[in-house]
Amino acid sequence: MISKKIKILGLIALSFLIYSIISLFIYLRLDILIKNEFNEKFVKAAELPELTEKQRTAEMEYIMDMLLTSFHEAMNGNELTGIDYSERADEYIERAAQAKSNIEYFYVIDAVLSEFQSAHTDLMLPDISGYPDFLNGYIASSDTSVYKYTDYWYDELKNTVNGYDSSLTRFNYCDGSYVSTESETDEFFTLVSVDGIPVDSYIKDNMSVWKINYDHVLKKAYRDSIVFDKNEGEKKVVLTLSDSSGKELTSDAYISFRAELAMRYYHLINEDNAEESDDTEEPDNYSIYCDTENDLCYIELNSMDVSTENTAFADEINNIPEDIGNVILDLRYNTGGVPDYVMNVVYPPLFYRSSIIESQSVLYKSDYTDQIVDNYSGFFKLLEEKDNEIIYAETTNYFGNSETQRNVYVLTSHMTCSAADTLSAMVKAGGAGTIIGDNTAGEGLGVYSGGYVVPLKKSGLCIKYVPFYTENPDGTSNSLYGTAPDIYSRLNVESLEKRRMISKNCEDVYSYENRLEWDNVLADTIEIINND
Repeated sequence: MISKKIKILGLIALSFLIYSIISLFIYLRLDILIKNEFNEKFVKAAELPELTEKQRTAEMEYIMDMLLTSFHEAMNGNELTGIDYSERADEYIERAAQAKSNIEYFYVIDAVLSEFQSAHTDLMLPDISGYPDFLNGYIASSDTSVYKYTDYWYDELKNTVNGYDSSLTRFNYCDGSYVSTESETDEFFTLVSVDGIPVDSYIKDNMSVWKINYDHVLKKAYRDSIVFDKNEGEKKVVLTLSDSSGKELTSDAYISFRAELAMRYYHLINEDNAEESDDTEEPDNYSIYCDTENDLCYIELNSMDVSTENTAFADEINNIPEDIGNVILDLRYNTGGVPDYVMNVVYPPLFYRSSIIESQSVLYKSDYTDQIVDNYSGFFKLLEEKDNEIIYAETTNYFGNSETQRNVYVLTSHMTCSAADTLSAMVKAGGAGTIIGDNTAGEGLGVYSGGYVVPLKKSGLCIKYVPFYTENPDGTSNSLYGTAPDIYSRLNVESLEKRRMISKNCEDVYSYENRLEWDNVLADTIEIINND
């Protein structure tokens, strides 16, 4: 009788336990669903009132204090471009205070962050789609005080793009010069000066949404583009130009933050609403072409993201014909993705030799990095903790698994960064291949090379920066110097003109056959292969 009661009590207890587990599961599942759906279904889109001068000033002071106490480039200045951010902080804050509208304030924040060479330092729209890939991304994406302004900022940018689709003058940096093509004559013009200020000085003294970069061959700072409005803007300037024969002429134009935003964001809003530029066209995610005549396989890989498309890529690179003796891996448009994808999918089948890099990363202690220490330190190997900084260690191993010992040539540019820089650095460190092109944008080494997302409560925007500082194996900053190539080779003006003419004929400029017509970096690499 007692045994029967025990069995009944046991069944009751078991039933209650099962019920509790099911209830907990349902509760957790509903909680996850509610959190995931809350932003999209229950947070009403809001119009952001025009921020006051006091609000803009306070938010920019917050941004600058954060960067000057926890971001290496801001704290130490840029040794390449010569920019001292602590000296310019008051100028940045004053520009924010003087903004006459929310969209102009958006421009100021974007332009301030573009003063930093760091590839991951950027202004982000309050849209949750890309946040989880970064530190604090989930928290930022769940911040309803920011998320509710997503539609507002997209509409503001869309209105800007729509208003500036036909009055822009753009000069693109190419091998030391800023060149533009006038469609009426198909002739290149080079920008010499703005109001008598030499263009190399102008781009350092004037803010822009195009990020500051450094030309490691010519030893000077540059921006990818300089944009003016032909008809209206905040300030009228006189441009001094040089034509193809060297003859100088002048032209009136206007400095316009709206013109810059229109060109900077037209891909994001509506590609049909702004004049396309040859150097901003991007090829497909990947392409592979076996050139048996030159005994090579050309692989263009423009993302390290794990996707169905990249799964197909993995299958193709594992089936490169065994009799191909050379591989050209083009990473010039590759801005990164998932490091594990590079380590496990891209590197093993292409490289015979393995590689290892041991690095150290510094996290500066400040009020702004406490959350990183509290939430993420367990993911990193602690090496040493000091009064003002924490040092973490990282060992990165890439194991080559190619049964065929091929010659591998990796093409890089200043757009090659993050996980693509990791691959470039590993190839160079292990002597697994030859790097040809330009210095990468870096930020692929260390315990965490991606960005840290911080919501801005007043504007409803987010900023991203890298709080960890990591050096290359040679002791230089990975963020500023990136990975230097073994052989420098860059696109020249003649190549851009050839590419533009192919594009005007509605042909795919990025097919391998057409690349052979204009891509001088690829031509240089094939010449090296044929001469070895």
